[in-house]
Amino acid sequence: MQIADSKEYRDGDVVLVRAKPLLEHWAVYDHAALIWTYDQATYTVEAGFSSIRAWVLGHWQRPYDVFRPDGADATSGVLAAHRAIEQLGEGYAFWKLPAIVRKILRRPGTVTVAQAMVCTELVTWAWAMSGFDFGSWIEYPTPDEIAEALR
Repeated sequence: MQIADSKEYRDGDVVLVRAKPLLEHWAVYDHAALIWTYDQATYTVEAGFSSIRAWVLGHWQRPYDVFRPDGADATSGVLAAHRAIEQLGEGYAFWKLPAIVRKILRRPGTVTVAQAMVCTELVTWAWAMSGFDFGSWIEYPTPDEIAEALR
């Protein structure tokens, strides 16, 4: 379900960032992250090109939407956020990016499986580890597929 009021955001909520102009013809969203609150500030845990990292919510300077799996309680969200936090500093899976871009562009393609993650894998994996599996079965999930699974 979509969360419209920022006062309702809580740990583990899924942030989907609106697509950059280059991709908006093919996709609504082009990036995914999880909300993490710490010391009265709201951050996102996300897989970015440098590594898995935590940034202040909204740093993309683009519109974004926030979702929460149906039936997820606050404890599950905290578990998902903490699973993602455990991955801070891990590498970004550059070799998976072409498959996701091809999928966004609706072209077939495959890549080698490895342990590093891209943004969408981090989000679906962290929630699956907390007991809410809304997309880990999707091979190379796109942000739009996550949005569809959470609606």
